Amino acid sequence: EAAIGGSTPPEHAKAAVATAARQLRALSTIVARAIQLETDRRVALCPQRVDLRDVVTDFMERVRATRSTWWSRIELRATRALVGSWDPAAFEQILENLLSNALKYGKDAPVRVTIARARGGARLQVRDAGIGIEPAHRERIFGRFARAPSARGIAGMGSGRVGGCHRSDAHGGSVDVRSRPGQWTVLDVWLPELAP
Repeated sequence: EAAIGGSTPPEHAKAAVATAARQLRALSTIVARAIQLETDRRVALCPQRVDLRDVVTDFMERVRATRSTWWSRIELRATRALVGSWDPAAFEQILENLLSNALKYGKDAPVRVTIARARGGARLQVRDAGIGIEPAHRERIFGRFARAPSARGIAGMGSGRVGGCHRSDAHGGSVDVRSRPGQWTVLDVWLPELAP
């Protein structure tokens, strides 16, 4: 509304409306998938030919536009294009879930995001310098609403990692966690290319 009603050139207003429409479609998909996840139904994917670096960059631009200092701590490392067949909305949800957790548990330190080609697919890595996860609790954090004891006193229901895990499973991918308690946690998500 601001773009259309103000002195913005028409082409910029059209671009703003197109962006809003794309975000609304993505939000609709996210809501539908949240319902699928909560009812244990298989997550339906819509593969497209995309550059994952563009998906991540677009996501970062949107969240930083909120002017929240929350997202300013993210450092993106993606020097090359990463083109393939993936579901961009599902990938974005994996990214948002893992980043939200990393920022929450990261002790206000920078969070590093890396995407790269790996094993015929893509690897998304999120590293924080936060409270870490004890070895005995690394598997249970992927259970629904489960949280490690070290997360006591931090708001949230523990749904971020499980959401990322379910969506990576839907892609036929995998999630690996490494951590040094009290120092850092690294979550590696590997996603194969999907059939168009």
